[in-house]
Amino acid sequence: MFVLADLNLGPPAAFSFIPSPFATLPGPRLISFVLPEEVLRQILECAAYSDRRTALTLAHLSRTVQSWIDEIIYAQVHLSYPRTVDLFLRTLYDRPLSTIKPESFLENAVRSLFVCSDAEPESVLAILSVCRSVNDFSYWARPRGQPHILSREAVPHANGRRSSLPTHTTQHLRSFDPHKPLYARPNRISLLFHDSQPLSTFGRHTFDIPLFSAVTHLSVVNKWEEWTAWAGSGIGTEAMRSLTHLKFDFAVGQAPPDSTGAQGSRSRWLDTVTNIRPIPRDKDTSEDVDMDKESCREDSTVHLSHSAWTTKMETVAGAVSDVLNNHPSLKVCVLILRFDTNPAGTAKIISRLASQKFKANPNPGSRPSGILVGETGSETPSQLGFDPRLVFAWEKEPFRYSYAHSVHEGMIWKSAEAVAKAQRYLSGYTILNCDCLI
Repeated sequence: MFVLADLNLGPPAAFSFIPSPFATLPGPRLISFVLPEEVLRQILECAAYSDRRTALTLAHLSRTVQSWIDEIIYAQVHLSYPRTVDLFLRTLYDRPLSTIKPESFLENAVRSLFVCSDAEPESVLAILSVCRSVNDFSYWARPRGQPHILSREAVPHANGRRSSLPTHTTQHLRSFDPHKPLYARPNRISLLFHDSQPLSTFGRHTFDIPLFSAVTHLSVVNKWEEWTAWAGSGIGTEAMRSLTHLKFDFAVGQAPPDSTGAQGSRSRWLDTVTNIRPIPRDKDTSEDVDMDKESCREDSTVHLSHSAWTTKMETVAGAVSDVLNNHPSLKVCVLILRFDTNPAGTAKIISRLASQKFKANPNPGSRPSGILVGETGSETPSQLGFDPRLVFAWEKEPFRYSYAHSVHEGMIWKSAEAVAKAQRYLSGYTILNCDCLI
């Protein structure tokens, strides 16, 4: 059994010791030492990667630490407001970093770029002309004169006006040519195209420009009425040879009521069976005539609703099938279903309509003829085409959008690849639930 007198709590003779008020108390001694620079850099870089605010704080410790942390800070550039866009342009063209950074620093440091919707397209291209190593690029350009409903960052400044740019910066933006291959070629892009944009880079039918020459993952955030008009003819192997992953958004909406399940009327039954209307013969049938007129008006409304719904489904299915047929090297084509209470039913309708236009064996790894899931849930053989690259994803939160650099976007791509692989073996479509990716 040990007692306090048996323990030697004094400092070793080989160590220098500075007396303190706690010198008489037993316990560990604090010994100062200097870490090797390589170890210290790894520790600070790990802290900077884990939290952006910590990275900004560490950058103010010293010039040496700043040289380590700046690469982490500038790796992801998020320009959430028009004023931050202007300030970043000043950084690029006024060269305030030239005293401590080489001119090629921003060209190689920036890997991910997000630009708010209120930014001018000329400014965006000017940034891309300097930051040429950008891999992930997101820019949801809004139409001229219209606020952007998808971006919460589109807010006015406190002073009601934007900051003015230097004269030489403005002249550079005016003389910038977007068709010259002097800007970044991102691999992952999330864009919202509009014809009202002054530059054709962010308009339609411009996928053959250098900006899209290296893109592998493309997310089109346009409404279905817009992308169905040009996706089939604009997105192809000739325009984007490197494209392997493609994603569209589809606001499905409420489906019209099924006439077969509703309470039938005499005129609806006659329309279905004989395609004729009842003819009144005497005054005693006036009440029946009034009821039939009301049923006719109801039938007309239901018919128009079904006609618009059918046209909508046919348009989307036709555009998707054209994209898959025109781009055989495409691995995955994801269709995000939003505002949809019955995603399984929507997927069945679109898959049946698209199967009529699929070419036989569009993908060497797929089968020339497949099996489509019937309305009753049983699998029935189909002589029409089947393309396992088409993946339906249900987004339960309709206003949740992911940018090219986001973790959720990466999980969508990874899960879609797994679904496409499973569909290739199962020869049937399934639904990817985006809620499971959070």
